[in-house]
Amino acid sequence: MSESVWRDALVAIRDYADLTIRRCGYDIPVDIIWHGGEPTLLPREYFERVFALQREVFPSDWLQSRRVRNVLQTNLYSVRDEHLDVFEEHDVELGISVDFAEGVRLTAGGKRTEAAVRSNIRRLQDRGLPFSIITVLAGHTVSQIQRVFEEISQLQKPTRLLPLFSGPAARPMNGVTVDKSDILDALMVFFDLWVSAGMTPRVDPLDQYLRTVILKRMGLERPGQDRALLGNDVLVVDRDGRLSCDAYREHGDLGNITETTIEDIVDGATYGYLVHLRLPCRGRDSTEGFGLHAVPVPRRLRHQPDRTQFRQPHPARLPDRSIYLAAHRGPPRGSGLLRRTVQRHGP
Repeated sequence: MSESVWRDALVAIRDYADLTIRRCGYDIPVDIIWHGGEPTLLPREYFERVFALQREVFPSDWLQSRRVRNVLQTNLYSVRDEHLDVFEEHDVELGISVDFAEGVRLTAGGKRTEAAVRSNIRRLQDRGLPFSIITVLAGHTVSQIQRVFEEISQLQKPTRLLPLFSGPAARPMNGVTVDKSDILDALMVFFDLWVSAGMTPRVDPLDQYLRTVILKRMGLERPGQDRALLGNDVLVVDRDGRLSCDAYREHGDLGNITETTIEDIVDGATYGYLVHLRLPCRGRDSTEGFGLHAVPVPRRLRHQPDRTQFRQPHPARLPDRSIYLAAHRGPPRGSGLLRRTVQRHGP
């Protein structure tokens, strides 16, 4: 993505944050999440230029208070010291995609990556750099769920368990396909182990579900959010500035952020129609409220699904230059998993 499109994207993020204050009363945090391809393949100078743009676009108090936060999603197979230096200098938090299953995440040449990833995790720990874990629940992990728990428990870093979702037909699925019931069973086993260990570290979505159960038992609810105000869809900014809705890409472009303000796009007929489609699926806010993100998306969507789906591991991807904006909330009230949790673990 060029610097000029980056600038327009950052302006859209800033203006969208202001829009949520005016329309919803939310003083939202702004997460700029760098996502695959593999961002660590970008040169340090590229990061420096983008951080300079952020200083130009965002109010200084947003940066000083860390209302604006940069998070970089990586497989951590190969990361140079110069990247760790810039991440430390600019308070970049790392999200590491690691499944703790041998022989699944391979290089382009077919070599295993586990040893290199573990070594690089130790480098982060030695430097005191903040990071979290994302682990996919699929065929290669549900059968080893106790080992996955032990690895996560040993690291003691915030973790998100990401169930395998359907994706592009061209995506290789050997060794990862599994029934949804198996994923749910593995999640329940993990939940038992996690509760027995004192519910540390924080593991989502389990932590979110548990908070919802506790609030329900106390007769409390999270505040509602009128989705008609701004909606909660994922918005994808392609490299040329075209904006589309990630969850509804078949509906086409919403506009171009290099030509149209984000407020005009949000108030446009196409976006309004998408919000109207989602209104029957009303949810509840997380306690943090309304979150906005700017996240790179893959150049070849047919080879890599969006962030809510399983991404076929490939540590040798080319760096990506696209981002997307996302405003999203916590889990829907009364989700299937929550009901199962209450049935199996509630009195």
